Amino acid sequence: MKQTIASVILVLAISMVLGALPSVQQASASPYIDPHLANSQATASPGDTVEVVVTLDHTPTSTDAQAIAALSRVSVPMTEVPMILAATTYSNINAIAAHPGVVSLFKNRPMAYFGQVKTVTHSFGEIPVQHSWWNDLMRVPDAWALGFKGQGVTVAVVDSGIDAANPSLGFSFPNGLRSGPERVIQNVKVLTVGELVSTQPLGPDQLFLEDQINTDHTSGHGTLVAGLIAGTGTASNRIYMGAAPEANVVGLGAGETLFIFHIIASYNWIISHQALYNIRITNNSWGSDFECTDLAGDSNPEACRSNSPINAVTKVAHDRGIAVFFAAGNDGPGHPTINPFSEPPWVISVGAGVESKGLTDFSSRGCEDNDTHPVCTNALEQRPDIIAPGINVISTRATTGVTLHPLTASADAGNIVSGLQPFYATFAGTSAASPMAAGVGALVLSAYELTPDELKAAMKGSADPMVGYLPHQVGEGRTNAFNAVKLALGKGFKPTKVREEAFGIQRFVYKGFIGGAVAATANWADTNTPVFSGAQRLSFDLRWTLPANPTVCQPGVACTSEWRNDIYGPNDVQVTRFRSTTLGTGVSFTVDDPAAIASFNNPGLDRGTWTVAVVNFGEGSEFTLRVDVQYPTKSKTSMDTAKKVHVEDSESHNGQLSAVFQTYQGTVQSVNSLTPGSQTITQPTGSLVSIVQVVVVDTAGDIVEVRGAFVMTQADLTARADAIQQQLLATLDPALAGELQAELSAIQSALLTAPTSENPPPLPA
Repeated sequence: MKQTIASVILVLAISMVLGALPSVQQASASPYIDPHLANSQATASPGDTVEVVVTLDHTPTSTDAQAIAALSRVSVPMTEVPMILAATTYSNINAIAAHPGVVSLFKNRPMAYFGQVKTVTHSFGEIPVQHSWWNDLMRVPDAWALGFKGQGVTVAVVDSGIDAANPSLGFSFPNGLRSGPERVIQNVKVLTVGELVSTQPLGPDQLFLEDQINTDHTSGHGTLVAGLIAGTGTASNRIYMGAAPEANVVGLGAGETLFIFHIIASYNWIISHQALYNIRITNNSWGSDFECTDLAGDSNPEACRSNSPINAVTKVAHDRGIAVFFAAGNDGPGHPTINPFSEPPWVISVGAGVESKGLTDFSSRGCEDNDTHPVCTNALEQRPDIIAPGINVISTRATTGVTLHPLTASADAGNIVSGLQPFYATFAGTSAASPMAAGVGALVLSAYELTPDELKAAMKGSADPMVGYLPHQVGEGRTNAFNAVKLALGKGFKPTKVREEAFGIQRFVYKGFIGGAVAATANWADTNTPVFSGAQRLSFDLRWTLPANPTVCQPGVACTSEWRNDIYGPNDVQVTRFRSTTLGTGVSFTVDDPAAIASFNNPGLDRGTWTVAVVNFGEGSEFTLRVDVQYPTKSKTSMDTAKKVHVEDSESHNGQLSAVFQTYQGTVQSVNSLTPGSQTITQPTGSLVSIVQVVVVDTAGDIVEVRGAFVMTQADLTARADAIQQQLLATLDPALAGELQAELSAIQSALLTAPTSENPPPLPA
């Protein structure tokens, strides 16, 4: 009996329904004061300075501006959003709250960039990365082939800043400064009220320094984000490109620390300059773990969310026709861990996927259906909408990115093509996934005019299903640029079919380069293996190149082993964790419970996706992970001659039993209908059996079950050649001798490409 890889094709329906938008909050007798401000007010001295966002039920008037200024050291009323940014004292908080029209007061606090997660990986052995696989996975080149590359669409990036001097970004500013390829058409340094000294009411224009070539002076985070949206690949001969290389970018740079004030001011600028720059999309690769949760001492998270000034400004942007993309967060695999600012129905929330078409373990999960967690007040909305690649991607490097780049130096050395490292860096996290999805959004908008809600529906409705995952993990699935463009154009598209490989031994091999000198920023790789009904055994084998030092200790850091291997079953349940305890080069683990493998902690499902996280705290090194999934076969196959295969299959099935003849390269040569029982089938004239798969086909012509297969190996061909030699010596029939000589010649040619085994080769020890 022989076996090889085959597929069952399924079609999953995709919902395109968006939640209803909430109404704008109205001022009440008791304005909402966020828990952070209330807690600090209770312990601070009355004269201490505090920065607050004052949200009104209307755009600030001159009367509002003067009243708040009288109670503040510095204040800045916004012109496009209903807010005033003020530096005041705790003694004035109650008076400000009593001002007519005030809806809420929020303390100005720092947000966190969902930036360089401790993650770097290469799936399927590409070391270094030789192409923009992230675009290929989203079918971006297919969208480009239709003529759409984001031209005419501008994406605003609210982040640490952008180094527009990178050759793959370039800049062209109104004052005449320019440097090709001119993707960045404005770059703004955003100041905060605390950086101003005036005591008079200020206009928002005093918070901005425009036409800056480089605003990413310490982090490098925003430059990486910009490159994934619209990087032209100029500095890499088009090896590393953004999703929309002809879209324009506007940067709103806050520097290393992003405060709520920065965000409010940035959105005011974006909305006021929307028409000038044709801003259609904003990207937000940042968030907070402590917003509107009981961690902040808030017993009413829904009230916090509905009054949040950040949610308010993104809603205004949405209502003005700007699509808002947000990183889902890097706090997975637990749930609910989703970034609260990515939850509202007017926002497009993006989780992080991997090259093997699965989900990273760090990508934040949302609320399960009927989730009873206190934060889950609307579980069906509080989850990612779509997934985009978010690990081991390469993007544009800021020359001044001194914060992130030292943490990726070791990984960059193994990942990035030699000579390109001054211009590019390795990037990971939902911070990377969100701009890729935003770039795809720009492609779609360059094809057809859509509202933000229509764009969200198009991207969700055209996403590729991610088999084995639940909606709170991946939303509608993996971003598909080609399908999204076709859906927007009204041309329709053929939904991606999920291939279910569920017989024999399915082997998944992943290679990568990970590791770094800084143990606290361990480099990390994620892999995903789909498992379907009937799986009998799972085996995991991890090997690395440089022998591990079993213990790494640093001052102030707990000692830990260099290499770690975490295995998660479906629904994000950790099954085991291995650590290198000896000077070794590998670990192995096997799961032998057929009843639990496919549906491990995934009640009611007969399929699931297992995640393996590989961590290296030590020196950068290549690794190889092999995952074998063993299924039973239902048909018995054996070779009679190099042209004939004997099939035995008497089990019941629902559909037409057929034998599919293929070349080693997968080209279908013929399809033979079979009847239950024992029979011999013959390969088409003039060719040899390479692979024959026994399948069940439904009335639509789709394969619904794979029951067995035969693979002709070099040993099989050699045995048949020996038999032919004996027949040639014994036959006196010229016609038969001619047939045998032709078959022998075909066998000798086939030996050049025939596999040595019916299974993939084992890993070296």
